[in-house]
Amino acid sequence: MNNKNFKNLDFIRSIAVLLVLFSHLPFLQYPFYYHPQAMGIMGVYIFFVHTSFVLMLSLERMNFNKKKIFNYKFYTQRFFRIFPLSIFVVSLIAILKISNFLTGDFDLKIFLKNIFLIQNLNESTPPALWSLPYEVAMYLFLPFIFNFISVSNAKIKIISIWVLFVILVLIQKYFDTFLFSTIKYVPFFIAGIIGFVFFKEHSIKISPIYLFLYLLFSITIIPMIVKIGIPQNFLGAIFCVPLAFLIAFCRDINFYYLNKIFKFIAMYSYGVYLFHQIIISILMDLNLFNNKYLYLLIIVISIFIISIFAYKIIENPFIKFGKKLFERN
Repeated sequence: MNNKNFKNLDFIRSIAVLLVLFSHLPFLQYPFYYHPQAMGIMGVYIFFVHTSFVLMLSLERMNFNKKKIFNYKFYTQRFFRIFPLSIFVVSLIAILKISNFLTGDFDLKIFLKNIFLIQNLNESTPPALWSLPYEVAMYLFLPFIFNFISVSNAKIKIISIWVLFVILVLIQKYFDTFLFSTIKYVPFFIAGIIGFVFFKEHSIKISPIYLFLYLLFSITIIPMIVKIGIPQNFLGAIFCVPLAFLIAFCRDINFYYLNKIFKFIAMYSYGVYLFHQIIISILMDLNLFNNKYLYLLIIVISIFIISIFAYKIIENPFIKFGKKLFERN
């Protein structure tokens, strides 16, 4: 396997969370032909590709035994990586709603669905939580996919799976709304697995500038195309496969200060993703400043400060705990 520091993964994760954040920030004005919500959804698509690529690497590092039916180590670590902070955020929103610090009524059924990450799209609180049930569902299947492609003909197998799910998604869009909503993001996760397979079997020789240019081009063009009515899921499925190949083939970005910035943003990205809409809502309701640019700066700084505290107090300790459970194994 290639020896790589994976600085590009920090860069990709940073871009993903910044796209989501900028799609929700107040006071930002976009041209009439640009769709900012599509920009945010693109950030989620990038998260999906990034997640499956990283988790396939994680399974390989674990020396996953294909004879095991259930990979307890993998699932336990994913639980402690995802659930503690999401449970905290969902509980915080519930407390704020009950205390009337946030608008909206508290609903126990929706609260429990969000706690277990089994909520529907319109039940997610905060709204950004909608993507996590898809990620959790993918966790269940990744070890089995890892086994399936690890024996032989990995490239043919994983590309065939991707093509199969793209066809299923296109068919189910018109015949079964529930099944479509269940599987419509599977091709995005599989794209990350495609990147992993090609990363394993090929040397890295492409300049990272191609990754940067591709993301810049996609971020600029796709939200403009969505604005004229072309389905974003279709565009996203096309966008994610080249992104996966670029993750596999590009050399690491080798600029010290840029890498430091991307590492910082990536480290706290989960907190930024979960907290940003809550903080925006609270600070906008308080109406503290007349200067919108100062207000915007305070919002961004507040989001990162709270995300840093959440990482140090909740997220990182539970990640370490999840790993510590299997240190002797």
